[in-house]
Amino acid sequence: MGIWASVSDLRGLTIPNFVSLLVLLSFFLAYGVMAITNKEHLVFSSFLSHFGAGVLVFVLTYILFALRLIGAADSKLASSYAFWLGYKGLLPFVFYMSLVGGGVALVALFIKKVRPFKHAGEGSWLHTLQYKDGRLNMPYGVAIAAGALISFVILGYFDSALLYGTGIWE
Repeated sequence: MGIWASVSDLRGLTIPNFVSLLVLLSFFLAYGVMAITNKEHLVFSSFLSHFGAGVLVFVLTYILFALRLIGAADSKLASSYAFWLGYKGLLPFVFYMSLVGGGVALVALFIKKVRPFKHAGEGSWLHTLQYKDGRLNMPYGVAIAAGALISFVILGYFDSALLYGTGIWE
């Protein structure tokens, strides 16, 4: 879903609502299945940690949306991923999201100044950067998805020993 959100954001500075909804619903499904089998502790923190992280990120990103610093879809996507990460994963998420976002911003400034793309698709992020004056719109979905993916790796969500060696799939 992160790749879908990133590509969609780059193509038209939009993230479909269903992407954030699927990220959120998949968390509840995964946590529910793990809780039913009494194995949620192998992967997740307490449910309150995950719920609190999601709500906290939603409140903070809603403020950023109200200040017109990010879009509503960015707020929903970041909040959905925060449910997956819980409090334990928030710091790496914010750090790597900021790091990737800073890199995207540097690329954006370069593109806006140099205008290296002759045939940027109408309505795409590249077209907006090169041919529209004013505000520097950013595809935050790229940074959000990258921050989430890196945080998933740090939390061990892709660790084969965790997935296969502990009996989750038994």
